[in-house]
Amino acid sequence: MIPSTKTFIVKFIHYLGGKVSLAMQACVCISERSRKILVKDIRIQNKISSASLIPDLEIMAVKDGETTQWVHSDSERESDLSREVGNAIQLNLKENEMLPSFS
Repeated sequence: MIPSTKTFIVKFIHYLGGKVSLAMQACVCISERSRKILVKDIRIQNKISSASLIPDLEIMAVKDGETTQWVHSDSERESDLSREVGNAIQLNLKENEMLPSFS
């Protein structure tokens, strides 16, 4: 059986510090094979011709009891960006009832 991959767009607010923020969007690819989630084409929302502002990254969800921490798969550390994208993924998956296993 070929593993399925879920691909969708998430929208999120990226805070740059203080009161400065950007409305961003990214393409998310979740594979049944891996806990890692590929986040690519990270750009400002509604900018059709804009290039990706941030290189592709891989994140994963780490559960600690009731909370989920979104970390970079290489460093296993959370950043503002990984948390913002991860929270947007969770919202999207709940709306579409496609929750993957993050054990």
